[in-house]
Amino acid sequence: TNAAVPFGSHNADDDGFKQSAGSLRAGWTFAPGWRLEGLLLQSSGKTQIDDGPGADARAGLHNSVQSLQVGGPVLAAWRTQLALGRSVDRYDTLSSASAFSSLGVIETDQQQLAWENRIALPLGEALLVLERVNQDVSRPGTPFDVSSRHIDALATGWSALLGAHSLQASLRALPDQIAFKFSQCPED
Repeated sequence: TNAAVPFGSHNADDDGFKQSAGSLRAGWTFAPGWRLEGLLLQSSGKTQIDDGPGADARAGLHNSVQSLQVGGPVLAAWRTQLALGRSVDRYDTLSSASAFSSLGVIETDQQQLAWENRIALPLGEALLVLERVNQDVSRPGTPFDVSSRHIDALATGWSALLGAHSLQASLRALPDQIAFKFSQCPED
């Protein structure tokens, strides 16, 4: 913030940001080409932001990700992977000078299940993905009009390298819409 701005939020103190994070990844190859892998990632922090003359807004931050996946060859030309994941993002408003700010936690929780299949073709590779995503969000005070949604999707695609060109075509179908994309990009 800038002290020269009339009616601004300038506060001449130092504003801090502190964060601690860690991650763990482990895997196990249990058959030729087959691997089970898990991932844990977590970060927590606190932040201060100028919120008016002589006042700071303070917030706590917390993010976490967990995933588990297994994949390998089904046949010589067919690879499959099943992945399950969850992420949680929390923003906790600890203090605010604004009468319009609600104290408390805004939280987004997302779970995802995806099944991916890649098949080698005489020209390029085919891709087929089935996916399910569940999302929930909450906040202090008045809840959101829509605080939960579920997305089921089917995606298919094809990609190939032809000389200096990379070709890709894909289709993703959702319950209420279908999107189509085709692109041709020269290689770098």
